[in-house]
Amino acid sequence: MTSDDRPLLLTLDDVAAELQVSESSVRRLIEHGLLAYTDIHAVKGGRPRLRVPRAVLEEFIAARTTTSPIRATDAPWPPG
Repeated sequence: MTSDDRPLLLTLDDVAAELQVSESSVRRLIEHGLLAYTDIHAVKGGRPRLRVPRAVLEEFIAARTTTSPIRATDAPWPPG
């Protein structure tokens, strides 16, 4: 645990909840190399047990945070 009692390593489900996306979206971020992870599985060659360090998630969010206006092509729907 970190000093503020939040876990140091997050499960993919925890990350999905933090980002408000599905776990499969988190897996895609990892598969595309956009989100770093730690494999805590003790046996080499075993099924991976992926965790995302809280600091990595915070850096991921900070790197994608902007105050720039959304471009018209980025908007999820046309303005009304």
